[in-house]
Amino acid sequence: MWQLTISFGIFLFILPFSYARFGILSAQFLILVHLFLAVPIRTLLSSASTSTAAFTLPVLYFDPEQYTSTLALSISSAIFILLATLLTKSTQDWATTNNLSDLRFNRLSSTSISIFAFLVLVLYLSLLTLLFGGLTSAFASFLSRTVDAMQGLSYVHVFADIFFASSLTIFYLWKHKGVGSAKVPALIFVPLSVILLTATGGRGNLIQALISFLIISSNGKRYLDRNTGLKLGALLLGAALIIPIGLAARKSAQTGNELSSMLSEVYADIGPAVSAPFALIDHFELSKQYADTHGFDFGWQFLAFAAKPIPRAFWPEKPQPIAIAIREEFYNDTLGGIPPGLAGELYISFGWASILLLPLALISIINLLRGIRLLKVFRPHIPLVNGLLVPYIAFNLVRGGFDIGGMRIIIMLASLYLAISVASSKKSI
Repeated sequence: MWQLTISFGIFLFILPFSYARFGILSAQFLILVHLFLAVPIRTLLSSASTSTAAFTLPVLYFDPEQYTSTLALSISSAIFILLATLLTKSTQDWATTNNLSDLRFNRLSSTSISIFAFLVLVLYLSLLTLLFGGLTSAFASFLSRTVDAMQGLSYVHVFADIFFASSLTIFYLWKHKGVGSAKVPALIFVPLSVILLTATGGRGNLIQALISFLIISSNGKRYLDRNTGLKLGALLLGAALIIPIGLAARKSAQTGNELSSMLSEVYADIGPAVSAPFALIDHFELSKQYADTHGFDFGWQFLAFAAKPIPRAFWPEKPQPIAIAIREEFYNDTLGGIPPGLAGELYISFGWASILLLPLALISIINLLRGIRLLKVFRPHIPLVNGLLVPYIAFNLVRGGFDIGGMRIIIMLASLYLAISVASSKKSI
């Protein structure tokens, strides 16, 4: 248990330091918040649980007497913030270093992006209806996370990403740019985009989407004030209410049991249930066991990442994602997957060297995206770029790894590029 105590001590030191150094809505601070919830907090709640319910992963594969992984990932987090202080600039400072003269894409039209968002939404819902025979069947499949039912739908889900990027752009025009005509479309499309992202990607997508809108509405404030605090409190309260219900609904769809009985199971063991979206330590443990059985792949999975854009219809023998392989290894089913996360992917490749490689990978990605935001289409609208990318770096990339999170960032960047391009007025100002 001493390892867990040291882990809490590490985070109680580095979290206030990161807040002061980088700001509350920076990628650096939010990464640490995620790791804090997903490592010592998740470990504490899970090790105290006596449940054997399917949603409490660590009771099956976690050794509560050792806490080795918890301490190792906490040390990795400390290395990350040390190197981030030396090698990165706060993402909340990115917007203060730009000369907006002689740039295209400065002016955005709320009318054109609203029409575009509506057409994308209609197209996406029409495709789902065609493929599943109805929207009810489509969302039931998404809820159960049955891989066979959703096989080959990655390209269809791109339209949901484009719709979210478009909705975020409309919200940005209303809240950050003060465009009054964007208010009504924002009030319509923002809730719809959040619902669609949650339906297709689960509770993690819900958290990310809400943080995206919070970042844009904060107008670059680095530290917690009353207004931001109220918004953050409402976000946390909403997440605490929705997460258990979402988990129970998923298990009900997967098992066929009544929602009420699954809710009873969830609330009987509320700690692991509420922290289920932050199950990075669980997945890291499973990744360790997977590597112990199959050996290290020395980075092969990252090379295979280049094959992801190839549709499986053209290459039926394309290797399954590592998340599906891990799920089948330990559960022998195809109900979604268990992403090893960035730490788990690095462990499967290089063993305990992942503890040092994890912070290096995160810093490299933060700096890479800092360069990407200087593209002409993005440079006038960096608060919008931050609102999209920061949550995906801090949550989707950390938990989903390159296999899931890396591809999602690429798709979201392309979607935002398209949304801004459509909303742009003239080629020159």
